[in-house]
Amino acid sequence: MANTVHNKNSSLMAEYRALLVSCHVQKIQFRFGAIQLLPIDFRQLAVKLTDDESCVAIKIDRESLEQEGSLASYETIFNTFTFRSELVLREPAGRGEAVHEAVHAIFDIRDTMRMDLASECVCFLAGAMYHVITGTEASFLKNHNEKILDIAADVYKRGQKRFPEVTLSERIEIRKILRKNYSYKRGLSRGSGGLSSPYM
Repeated sequence: MANTVHNKNSSLMAEYRALLVSCHVQKIQFRFGAIQLLPIDFRQLAVKLTDDESCVAIKIDRESLEQEGSLASYETIFNTFTFRSELVLREPAGRGEAVHEAVHAIFDIRDTMRMDLASECVCFLAGAMYHVITGTEASFLKNHNEKILDIAADVYKRGQKRFPEVTLSERIEIRKILRKNYSYKRGLSRGSGGLSSPYM
């Protein structure tokens, strides 16, 4: 049975905030077409996790996430992160997925939450960049899609000299990977289109 954590001062919420403001996550930044992701976005989300008015919760639901084959998810309607267990943030794979889901929440804060392909590409690239920065294995990438990691590494490297922009060819490549391997269909939401679970 799912266990919802409402307390902003819970240890799990504190762990998540610590991840979002960690030196590794604070190195994630890039522009993907018209979408820009900045370190301050993660810091603003961390602040929201301390705010009672935000009504953000973390729910533990092993069964549903095992069925999806994922370690973390975000539900915009309920402002809820769901983790497979309390230990998700203790493992690199779980932290990578938590970064991916944090970007969905960042879009929610911006009031631009959507399940279109561009926003999902940004989420995947942010999660991949976390693994590039930390040098950890990106087990969330199904079907040997090391190409996303390669792109994340190239974008991060370019960011050492200037604000990193994902090139048109890189954007096309990531879109192609997601369309091919993650059951993308036209439409704006999971109900009428968008991406099915990328972890199945």
